[in-house]
Amino acid sequence: MKRLFILPFVLIWVLLLLNCEGPEGLQGVPGENPIMVSGYIDKYPANHPYNPNMIWCYISILNSPSAPQVHLNDIMIPLDEYGEYVGTALQYSQDNLPFSQGDSVHLTIEYEQLNGDSAAAYADIFIPGEFEIENSDSCFIDIEFGEDFELSWTESSGADAYSYMLRMMYEYVDTSGDTVFFQHIWENIYDQGTSILFDSETLYPGYDEFDTLIGLGGYCLVRAIHGPYKEGDSGNIQGDGMGFFTSSIPPSNCDYYAYLRLPGY
Repeated sequence: MKRLFILPFVLIWVLLLLNCEGPEGLQGVPGENPIMVSGYIDKYPANHPYNPNMIWCYISILNSPSAPQVHLNDIMIPLDEYGEYVGTALQYSQDNLPFSQGDSVHLTIEYEQLNGDSAAAYADIFIPGEFEIENSDSCFIDIEFGEDFELSWTESSGADAYSYMLRMMYEYVDTSGDTVFFQHIWENIYDQGTSILFDSETLYPGYDEFDTLIGLGGYCLVRAIHGPYKEGDSGNIQGDGMGFFTSSIPPSNCDYYAYLRLPGY
């Protein structure tokens, strides 16, 4: 059993771009309707090989008749080298932002409309505080084959929700002597606490026919999210714009992923 893997945050980005609500649609003369904004603040994990703990941003702007000036607090965010305006989205990004987890960030986008009037869109977000995956030991999680598995993490201050993803794969010999390979991905947005239980029937659907385990692997991903995150949520861009601006932070005690292993390995 296989499913196409999409990073949870990318999935959120696409869903919100298609479903965020605003005062007007995108019909009409460009420059008279609000610009469409989609963007986020992200952070590399502490053990990233090149940019540990680096906070960075990405912002995409549609429907602007001119190249806007973009600021986070008092920091100007440059237009990407390859983000020229050619009738598509303008791309802005910046590495090494001088922000910390727990900071509030104000986004301002200033541009000129076709009629020459000045316009501005803005949003306020919060970078969630540090948190940890509780059952992770040096980026590894012990998992007992055939049993329930609970993924849990500490609370991140300021987080509106958490995205999670569990990918599991294993191979075994069944009672008929056949070799069986299983692979599956579970991913979603979770706002009901700081743990989620995966029952054994879900993780091991063929366990009644299990005989000998050959191998097991996989990984977990949890991220703290601030800002609109549900399909159909109203965007948080205000003023002369519509769309959303969010933040997403990985746990502080492991890489993007915490890897599954059998006890004793």
